Amino acid sequence: MSLVIQVEEESIAKEAGLRSGDKIKSINGQEINDQIDFSFNTSDEFLDIEVEKEDGSIIYSSIQRIYNKTLGISVIPPEITQCDNACVFCFIHQQPKSMRKSLYVMDDDYRYSFSDGNFITLTNLKPNEWKRIYALKLSPLYISVHATEPKVREKLVKHKKAGEILKKLKALIKRNISFHAQVVLCYGYNDKEHLDKTIEDLSKLRPYMGGIAIVPSGLTQFRKNLPYLRQWDKEMAIETIEQVSKWQKHFQEKYGETVVYLGDEFYYLANKKIPSSNHYDGFKYTEDGVGTTRYFYHIFNKYKKKLPTKIDIKREVTLVCGVIAEKYLRDAVDIMNEVENLTVNLIAIENNFYGKGITVTGLITATDIMYYLKDKNIGDELIIPAVMLKKEEQIFLDDYSIADVEKALKIKIRVSEMGADNFIKSCLGVTSI
Repeated sequence: MSLVIQVEEESIAKEAGLRSGDKIKSINGQEINDQIDFSFNTSDEFLDIEVEKEDGSIIYSSIQRIYNKTLGISVIPPEITQCDNACVFCFIHQQPKSMRKSLYVMDDDYRYSFSDGNFITLTNLKPNEWKRIYALKLSPLYISVHATEPKVREKLVKHKKAGEILKKLKALIKRNISFHAQVVLCYGYNDKEHLDKTIEDLSKLRPYMGGIAIVPSGLTQFRKNLPYLRQWDKEMAIETIEQVSKWQKHFQEKYGETVVYLGDEFYYLANKKIPSSNHYDGFKYTEDGVGTTRYFYHIFNKYKKKLPTKIDIKREVTLVCGVIAEKYLRDAVDIMNEVENLTVNLIAIENNFYGKGITVTGLITATDIMYYLKDKNIGDELIIPAVMLKKEEQIFLDDYSIADVEKALKIKIRVSEMGADNFIKSCLGVTSI
């Protein structure tokens, strides 16, 4: 096998004769099959690289690394190993047709767990893959545990090997491999006493177990022929917060860390205040919706001191977000509106496409944006959070492009990358603050 690469202009790799579209076959005699092989074998100062050109010819290139300078090579990842579970809460099974193709990819690939922090279930690993994880000490991994009791996990994940989770976690620990755990909480399945058991079992695996992120199951209106799951509500969220807070207090007293963290959605459903920054121990799970709100203000409060009191040219923008985000962005928007000549409008988009139970910004479609903003005064620009789009192509979930929405609404769109600093820059219409 070999790995297709992209090569940056004016880079060390370009000078050495490598080009985008080339395939790296080996580095210093080691076969290169994926991004992990590439990462592990490019740390030496001298690299002898075997390359297959697009015409099929083979060349050999020698590269000497320069301190503090990258090679200028990015890899095109190989095909993702797909999941063969049938989890009762699986969001992909709740997708309608005609969405962008990437939404139907059921990722359960250990390589992306190590390189990108994607959560995996460990049910589909072959013996040679386990050996590779052990040999390379791929650590930390991100593991979708959900429950530690065999029968409970089997019922949730719907896989004959699902019940072996504790055995597999202990095998990782035996090889000094650490991991982070995720629990997608499904009311009536892995909650209450089952959640207590999961937290207790996982806490015994510290310090190799780096933390537990608990998020509520997300249910769309496309659950036809799927097992019944109850929609999360205020009462259920309060009950879960009270249950988990006892564990958090215990761990903070025992370890000086919170250890188990709840997704922000629980606090919003319960109408409770988001915990302080110290609660999140470095914000390890913001991409999983855990501590995202607090982290936003942790950064925003640093940058707001740099805000101008006035901008020279009047500017009006409209920012769209999910129902949950509207609650925490409101304070930041109010502060931005204190800048003279700046007007920032904030509009929460209810999710008609997936159903009202889906409240996060990342699952807002172009269809709903166009529906809610039709005939509204947007101002100079519409600000779209980047989390709504596919990274490489800037395509919405329902396969509309930025240009499609701009044309339909007759507006200009600015895409705001994640983070409070980018939020401020987008509102002001600047590239730096």
